[in-house]
Amino acid sequence: MEVEVVTDLTAEPVSVQLAADWCKLPAPMYSGEGEARALTSEGEIVAMLITSARQWCEKYSGLSFGPKSLKATVAYEDYRGAKSLPYGPNQTITAVTDDNGEAVDVAQFTSTSYWAEYQKGMSVNNTYGEDYGGFGAAYQAMEYTIEYTAGFAPESLPTDIKQAILKTVLELYNNRENTVIGTIIANLPLGAKQLLDLHKPKVMF
Repeated sequence: MEVEVVTDLTAEPVSVQLAADWCKLPAPMYSGEGEARALTSEGEIVAMLITSARQWCEKYSGLSFGPKSLKATVAYEDYRGAKSLPYGPNQTITAVTDDNGEAVDVAQFTSTSYWAEYQKGMSVNNTYGEDYGGFGAAYQAMEYTIEYTAGFAPESLPTDIKQAILKTVLELYNNRENTVIGTIIANLPLGAKQLLDLHKPKVMF
């Protein structure tokens, strides 16, 4: 299965100043006032680490920490057998195409009636298609490309997920050089994993 992030978050769920305070950084994050306000070089580093930490935590949890649009290439059987596509919650399928680039009715991928009709038809014989009102058409291709939107609304992101991002930012800030597996933690910090495990769903990847 392949998943592509088409458009990412427009704003990070953790601010540069909050991350700087979490890391107890004395250096100013901004210079100037009003419209002339800009990140300092240290602030740019923290901003970069926030994005990396958020993406790292999203990959581990299988969640999207803000609204984004995605594109997944998946076999229909795998889609029906999974509880959700990668990077939930609040998933809305906007378009589906088959492996020939032909558009497929989105309702076949969002309605439970499709699976019921498919099973009913296949229990009689091994044919499917127009005889079953168009149900089964989705099964005639090997793979489908599903375009969808997903993610937490900015105001509803759980606090412990924000904590996981902050913990990961601190880990990345303190270890900015390449690490050696076995001597320094080279995986997601344990505390962040424990927080994310509270929300981690069963997904397809």
